[in-house]
Amino acid sequence: MQCEGVQIRILAFASASEQIGVRETDMEYSPADTPRQILARLCPAFDPASARVALDCDYVGWDTPVGNARELAVLPPVSGG
Repeated sequence: MQCEGVQIRILAFASASEQIGVRETDMEYSPADTPRQILARLCPAFDPASARVALDCDYVGWDTPVGNARELAVLPPVSGG
């Protein structure tokens, strides 16, 4: 069930923005949608294994329902030390 008018802001950083094709955009979503489903609609060729995802600044799994989150961030893997 799609909740029309409910928007989530999608932010993509570094190489993730290159893969997805945008740095920032808004999309309609249903609270039951997962980050994987939302990104598949935005960019079907995107490989979630190549990035991490956060909802409202908290890292989550790709199959976590977004619920009432207002921001979905896609970040490349972080390395360093």
